Amino acid sequence: MRTSEEIYHRVRWDPRFDPARFVLGVDVRRAAPARVPLPAFVPGGDIPWHRILFVEADGEVVWDRAAGLDLIDSSQAGRVPIPRLLRAPFFTAVAPSAWDPSAGWRPAPAVPPGRASGAARLRVLTWNTLWDRYDGDRIATARRRPLLLEALERADADVIAL
Repeated sequence: MRTSEEIYHRVRWDPRFDPARFVLGVDVRRAAPARVPLPAFVPGGDIPWHRILFVEADGEVVWDRAAGLDLIDSSQAGRVPIPRLLRAPFFTAVAPSAWDPSAGWRPAPAVPPGRASGAARLRVLTWNTLWDRYDGDRIATARRRPLLLEALERADADVIAL
């Protein structure tokens, strides 16, 4: 079983734990232990390590000196939720566009439900293009964008998905 000092430092510095969700039970020589939020505890301060009786996370005891309990690794209490690797999209979807050889890009005409557009075939172009969210200085988006648009204009596609 680990010591109260080891548990404190594990919770305080391991990024998988949220210290604000932990409480230390401290023996203050009264009937009931005092409850000290982990972020408010000062190592080497007024409370020595041997006076910490238990550690709770989200109301669940995860370490208890008297019972010999050490569940800090097996319990999900006090854990930080898995962070998103990417931020949420910051764009808003817009109406679809269609290429008109004489006028360029125009909003696509609406097709009434249940009616086909009259085309005998449908050509779809999908293209995975680089985006300057990361390494923007290496991708040269300003130089690449006109070249991409020229290539899309030359493509004989009914639907283009980037």
